[in-house]
Amino acid sequence: MAGADRSLVRTPDQPAGSCGLAGRSGLRGFTLLEVLVALSVMGIVLAALAQIGGVTARSGKIFIDNVEAGWTEEQLAIGVVEQLKLGRAPEIPEALALKAVSNPDLSSDQRDELGRRGLDLVDVTLVSIRSGRTAWQGQLLVSSTLLAEVHSQ
Repeated sequence: MAGADRSLVRTPDQPAGSCGLAGRSGLRGFTLLEVLVALSVMGIVLAALAQIGGVTARSGKIFIDNVEAGWTEEQLAIGVVEQLKLGRAPEIPEALALKAVSNPDLSSDQRDELGRRGLDLVDVTLVSIRSGRTAWQGQLLVSSTLLAEVHSQ
């Protein structure tokens, strides 16, 4: 074997099955079964990660939708409050429920004075019908006739 590459020839001191690769004695490659098992495990892990990513994306979208809806309800509530402050009977949007109650914390003298002026101190709460969350809450000084008009709606 003159001129043949000696590194590919098995020498008597190398075990059978070794192709005589120089400097690589004792190393074996992976079997086909080991490679298939490794690929299967990687596939399962990647599928699980993809599913988690999908769930996270859906949760994020739901969160954003809820924040936008809450913001919209708050804007509607502010519009209702502004109408009440201007002395106008507001049109209550379908998304909100209005609760207006005369403030029970006033003394009879205070209540009488407000009554002489045709006013009433009212605890106002605007609640989201969709979520039940309070969109706006506070006290307003409104005319008694406006309060009666709001209650009749």
